[in-house]
Amino acid sequence: MTGWEGSAVTIDPNLAPNRETALWGESRWNGCIAPADGVGVFIHAGRLREHLDWWWVQTAVFLPEGRLAVDRSWVHDAGESGLRTPTLDLRIEPAGWTAAFDGIAELTSTRRLSAAAGGSGAPSVPMRFELSARTSRPAWDLYAGGDDRHHFAGDMHFEQACDTSGTLCAGGGSYRLDGVGFYDHSAGVRDWTLWDHHHFTVAIMPTFTLHAIRALNADGSAAADPIGVWITEDGSQLPLTEAEMPPLEDLL
Repeated sequence: MTGWEGSAVTIDPNLAPNRETALWGESRWNGCIAPADGVGVFIHAGRLREHLDWWWVQTAVFLPEGRLAVDRSWVHDAGESGLRTPTLDLRIEPAGWTAAFDGIAELTSTRRLSAAAGGSGAPSVPMRFELSARTSRPAWDLYAGGDDRHHFAGDMHFEQACDTSGTLCAGGGSYRLDGVGFYDHSAGVRDWTLWDHHHFTVAIMPTFTLHAIRALNADGSAAADPIGVWITEDGSQLPLTEAEMPPLEDLL
């Protein structure tokens, strides 16, 4: 993207499990959207709270016409950085990250997943993708230059936008994964009791990047100040002062 100079991530390792602190957790969230082919990839993984050596891993691909192919799996000791399961290989690199999947997934739809969880049922179809993400925008480190700690990710929270390329084969079609992607790694105490719901946004636009988190009470009032930044083309990071989004009314 012209006008932008991305900042390379460091090799961002998985943390040592904190077994002494209640509600401690760690998660990774990577993905992309490729608008030309109308597809995308969603990878979300985290430590099982009562058994921190185990990670749950959710891998999904978005296909045209509202179809999805989804997989739910587990791995014991994901490695020093990223995730490695029998079917998924997520690697964190100095210039970004890569992800490869070669396995079987459940072919489903947004409507079916709104009614029940999926990832290990029929119809079962082969799914394969190779995805390369290169950092394209400056990173947002929630705790850069500050000591105030939040109750949802008190150890670390790091996000960054990427340019992506690659290929996807699933659901009887082959697609390109050329688009934009996101990277998210966080850890610390996960105490969700101080709010009722929240919204979370990463917007990768031609002239800015937006990272926004907003916690809300049951009546829709703010439970805390908004958290996030607006990143401009010159690399300036402007603190977020307001973040609003229409409330989710149903799972579709």
